[in-house]
Amino acid sequence: MSLFAQKTSRIKPSQSVPSSANRTQLLISVRNAVEANICVQAGVDWIDLKEPSAGPLGCQTCHVAQQVHQVLRGHARRSVALGELSNLDREQSILIGSLFPVAKVGLSHMNHDSRWSHQLAELSVDLAKTSCQLVPVIYADWKSCSAPQPHQVLEWAIENAAPKLLIDTYQKAGKRLMNHLSFEQLHDLVLQGQHSNVDIVLAGSVQAQDLPTLLALKCLAIGVRGAVCQKSREGELDAQLVLDWVEKFSSTVSG
Repeated sequence: MSLFAQKTSRIKPSQSVPSSANRTQLLISVRNAVEANICVQAGVDWIDLKEPSAGPLGCQTCHVAQQVHQVLRGHARRSVALGELSNLDREQSILIGSLFPVAKVGLSHMNHDSRWSHQLAELSVDLAKTSCQLVPVIYADWKSCSAPQPHQVLEWAIENAAPKLLIDTYQKAGKRLMNHLSFEQLHDLVLQGQHSNVDIVLAGSVQAQDLPTLLALKCLAIGVRGAVCQKSREGELDAQLVLDWVEKFSSTVSG
């Protein structure tokens, strides 16, 4: 048995994924108000703000965050990336987090820092005071970015009653989510999360051909950015690609 399997087996899952009252949702990450409006018009389920050029969870400026907040004020699901715990600006993070109900925080370069769990918990408490939920991030390629192992982040989420958890990739060139974690490993994490009231969001250079496999996991949402952009994730959002993904996602879910 692998180290990964040994660790995750401590949280005992059942044999099947519990049925969810709601279908898996499509999450698209935007970088500004113009892109946010494209997603609103296209009927995207969940709209997330980040700055792609600043990393996998790049934090936008307060000014841009406020503009996007105005566009998404009435949107049912919206979130924001605050960056990496190792170097985020705490004051700015609280300010930006206060504009969104959900904020994602990465844990790269924290694997050898025993304080990460306590620091993340402190940030979670501060964000909660502004009615913002902190979402910790499992990096599927955790070894390459010195992040805590998947089971450690999941256990933190359970112990700290985090309602959501994101599984993503740190490196965005070449490899996708399932190049780093197998279907079985993802299935195990989703199960353990659901049985502890932690909903899982999956992302990481997801492409259209990945949808049938990832949807079978019955996670809360599947996130994309590069797949709906011109050229790369750092390019502009393509309105037609967004519409195509909304249609494809809907047909795959219902099919």
